[in-house]
Amino acid sequence: MEGWSRLRATNAYLQDASNPGLSVHTRLKCVWNAIYIVCWQAARRRGGPVFVDGPFDMHVLTEGLVALKVNMKEAMLIRRLADWSECIQPDVPNTLNLSQLLTLAKTLSQRFENCERFSHDG
Repeated sequence: MEGWSRLRATNAYLQDASNPGLSVHTRLKCVWNAIYIVCWQAARRRGGPVFVDGPFDMHVLTEGLVALKVNMKEAMLIRRLADWSECIQPDVPNTLNLSQLLTLAKTLSQRFENCERFSHDG
């Protein structure tokens, strides 16, 4: 998946996550996918590990979060989402707030896009 394809995929996931016609479970999975794609791109741009052994790699997530300058509170929220997503639990724990996570996913996507634009302008 090339950069623009990943950007389109991220935007599609964010759009689906904003769709109230979908279940909260589906919308949270979309938020997770969007965050992970952005982290993968940020880790790759930073020169971090991008080889993924399976659908999820904690090293990629960590590198991406560092590259995106995620604070501890945001990182903990994303980690809870990652743990839930990887366990494929049908119930959504009340520690996961869809609105908060969607806002965070959009912020991270915008943060990455701004870094990309800046790096191409200079």
